[in-house]
Amino acid sequence: MPGRGNRRIAQCCGPAIVRHGAGLFLAARRCVGAPPSKNPPAATMTTPITWQDSHALGQAEMDSIHQGFVELLARAQSAADAELGAAMEALYSHTQSHFARETELMTATALSSRKEHEGDHARVLGEMDQMRARAVKGRVAFVRGYVNEVLPGWLHTHLMTMDAELANACKRAGIGAA
Repeated sequence: MPGRGNRRIAQCCGPAIVRHGAGLFLAARRCVGAPPSKNPPAATMTTPITWQDSHALGQAEMDSIHQGFVELLARAQSAADAELGAAMEALYSHTQSHFARETELMTATALSSRKEHEGDHARVLGEMDQMRARAVKGRVAFVRGYVNEVLPGWLHTHLMTMDAELANACKRAGIGAA
C-alpha cells in the first residue's frame, strides 16, 4: 500500500540523538524519497512510554520508584514546548532521589558492581541536567530527541542489567521483596 510505505518513511525522519564518546549530539536523519515538508516533527513521532510488566524487577520499592520515573518521562515526552522545562525539572528531581535511594540499597547489600552502577547514574544525571537547562531556556529540539530516544533505551538496558542485579541483591538480603 503506498500510504503505508510513506508513513514508514516519514516516521524515520527527524532529529536523532547520537552518542559519541562521552557526549551527545543532535544529528539530522534524512529519509530517501520523503519530501522535507512532509516530515513530521520529532515530538509527534513517539508514543509516550508506559509502564510495562516487563519493567518490574520484583522489588516493590524499586518498582514503585521506576514507575514514577516512567510516568515523569511520559509527561516530558508529551509536554508542550512551553511545559517541557517544568517536566524536565520534575524528572531530574525525581531521578536525583531515585538514584540516591539506589545508592543506599547498594550500600545495604554491599553490591560488588556499585562503582559501575553509580557511574552510570552520574552520567545520566549529567545528561539530564544539560537537557533540563536546555528545556528551561526553550531549546527543545535536542531535549525532545533525548526524552524520546535516549532515555527510553537507557532505561530498558539499565533495568534489565544493573537494576536487576541490585533487585536480586535486595531479595537475597531480604530488603523489600514484592
